[in-house]
Amino acid sequence: MLGKHELPPYYTTPSAKAQLLQGQLEKYGAVKVLEVEGALNEAAQQDLTTTRQRLVGVNPPEWLHMKQLAPKLIAPKPSFVKLD
Repeated sequence: MLGKHELPPYYTTPSAKAQLLQGQLEKYGAVKVLEVEGALNEAAQQDLTTTRQRLVGVNPPEWLHMKQLAPKLIAPKPSFVKLD
């Protein structure tokens, strides 16, 4: 195939953000990894918001219950003739 070249692996040319990150990490070469992780957590403001888990009740409120009413009779009342 003329005019086409295989692309080099993506890791041979890092992105601009990756180069900036690499430069920052090289500045602090003697720092331990846990200290870098702690600084990143502080920068990310992990504790800015709090979450709490709470169970929600599944029982419906009283006003939602359907009351048992007597059924309405629509048919006429039957009448019987006495047999002698």
